Amino acid sequence: MGLLIILFLVLWISLVVTYYLSIESIAAYAVSNKLPIFGALYKNVYHLMADISFLNNLWAGELIEDEKDQELKNKLTRTKRLLKSNIYFSLILFFSFLVYIVVTT
Repeated sequence: MGLLIILFLVLWISLVVTYYLSIESIAAYAVSNKLPIFGALYKNVYHLMADISFLNNLWAGELIEDEKDQELKNKLTRTKRLLKSNIYFSLILFFSFLVYIVVTT
């Protein structure tokens, strides 16, 4: 069971890194082409990550279809999937850890 928790942690870390790289790719593409994302211009990846409305719009996904640039739309769609998979996998990891604690005590 402990090995399974370690495996889940390693997978979770890889998902978080992949999500960060995807956000970084979106920010770099938008900054280099001077494109607004969901109606806002961002200076860098940290500015993008600090904006809660960006995360809300990304989670909802409704404004992704309104983006004109196809490559940006594809990057946003991929990042939306990564964000949701990160959240769901984090919940699975958390509950697995709780079950592990209950079973071992």
